Amino acid sequence: MYMVMNSMKSDNNHTGLLREKAYHTIKRAIVTGEYESNSILYESTTAKLLEMSRTPIREALMRLSEEGLVKNLPNNGFLVTAVTLKEIDEIFDLRLCLEKYVIEEMIDNDAQIDLSEVEKHIKEQEAALEKNDYWASFEANHKFHIKLVDLAKNDTLTKVMQGLRDKPIQSGFRALRRKANLSEAIVEHKAIIDALRNRDKVRAIAEIRRHVLNAKKRTLGIGT
Repeated sequence: MYMVMNSMKSDNNHTGLLREKAYHTIKRAIVTGEYESNSILYESTTAKLLEMSRTPIREALMRLSEEGLVKNLPNNGFLVTAVTLKEIDEIFDLRLCLEKYVIEEMIDNDAQIDLSEVEKHIKEQEAALEKNDYWASFEANHKFHIKLVDLAKNDTLTKVMQGLRDKPIQSGFRALRRKANLSEAIVEHKAIIDALRNRDKVRAIAEIRRHVLNAKKRTLGIGT
């Protein structure tokens, strides 16, 4: 009985690892443009391509469907979704509201602000940029904003922010694939952190507003 239970546990762990691998592999392919918007992914062909069974592929695609990166179609197909300009505009507007609210709450309530994790992600961005690893820099940029909102210790706000970050993700990666844009984003992140460290609410909100506006312009390819 003990051996059977251990075997079942091992099988479950293996399945979980395959599911995670499939999820991250497919997501990266979508984000980097390997799977273009409006292309269709089929469970069978994707499973064959990634040399996996259909089960982890199906579970990964369903997870990506929940995040809005693909849309479930009949016959085991998944459409890679395209984000409209209106959606991008609305997402950045809501992102500004979230980050502005977090800053106001922390400073107005005289909350302790631990910036160590947020600063760690800036260092990760810089290290990745030195190596021209745009994917790692993109991921660190993603983590920076999640951790910034997470400073408010509000799980619901953090989940909302995670959802917002995933929506315009393809456009965001294409924007941050340019080294000048990466450097500019890092400078803006440091300015936000400096204002927070000094508990300067007016400046912190101004820096957040400037960064979100510039990020939207970079995502839309304006002035880049």
